[in-house]
Amino acid sequence: MPAHAAINGGLVMWIFLHFFPIGWPQLNAVYEHGFAWARSQAFYDQTLFWQWMRMPGDIVFSVGALLMGWDFLVKLRRPRGDVGELRGAAAVPAE
Repeated sequence: MPAHAAINGGLVMWIFLHFFPIGWPQLNAVYEHGFAWARSQAFYDQTLFWQWMRMPGDIVFSVGALLMGWDFLVKLRRPRGDVGELRGAAAVPAE
């Protein structure tokens, strides 16, 4: 559950700290100067602060991905039990 929350939190942070602040001015630059200028280094030199603001979302997303990977590996290495044990039922002794 924490991995899922961290991945979703990281994505929300990307949207509000990076994509919206850079995306709207970039869309405006496409209409005013053309697509090539809006994708050029000259445009991105103007938005340096907002490019760095992507980093907090990257970190939160990465932590979530690492937690999810760790959880996967732990569950992969867990010994398999009886089918009854997995479903929460009491194990029936063999006769």
